[in-house]
Amino acid sequence: MGFDLDNVIQKQVRYSLLNSDIASNEELKAQLIKKFRPTKSLSGYFSYGIMNLTNNKADNHLDKNLGYAGNFEFGFKLNYQFGRTSSWGLISGIGFSWRTLNIDNNMFFMKNINANPVLAHYENGLSKSKLRTGYIIVPLGIQYNFSKIKNAGMDVEYRDYNKGFKVGANVYGGVKMATNNIVKGDGISDRDRSNYQVSPFIYGGQFTVSYNEFSIFVKKDFGNFFKNGNFENDKALIFGVVLWW
Repeated sequence: MGFDLDNVIQKQVRYSLLNSDIASNEELKAQLIKKFRPTKSLSGYFSYGIMNLTNNKADNHLDKNLGYAGNFEFGFKLNYQFGRTSSWGLISGIGFSWRTLNIDNNMFFMKNINANPVLAHYENGLSKSKLRTGYIIVPLGIQYNFSKIKNAGMDVEYRDYNKGFKVGANVYGGVKMATNNIVKGDGISDRDRSNYQVSPFIYGGQFTVSYNEFSIFVKKDFGNFFKNGNFENDKALIFGVVLWW
């Protein structure tokens, strides 16, 4: 025998409303409309993605020595469903992102006489060489939900906007918080938070495919990772997973 959990929940909701102080069908319908109103929620999320730097030029010094790079992010996502039965909704919110470039081949970031970032070789061996930059990010886009319309009774229909299969597309913009150059190895342990010409602003686009609380995404920066022509035309491309998006 099949078991429909949604149908059981709907019956429990109607039963609880019918056993309240509601005296008429009109009041019951009004309470059902209130209970199954469009989704307007702000919920937490976190994500992790593998990052690469792409460009349309020959590999530069950074491209040749870039190891594993990643992006960790957490924040709050706003869902605003356009109607109780609508498949469409607005997505926005705020996130905090940390982008980390790990450098291989005993190379590390330093500054030349013009205060521009360059890669230099450390002769004694490095156990850690990374450049980490934090951003505050705001997304803005739309989401489409493929779940079916459900009936709560009394001709009140709704769509569970947070459940099922969803796709979303958004643009995003961000402002840099800080950059941290971390270098550790034989005879060296340094952490430098000064300016390494990482772009102070980021902007780009993201496409997300979700099922319930789990999502996969791809995002691409439209601007360069570094400013003022440093490591020219390197742009971040990130593939990753999200929970509770």
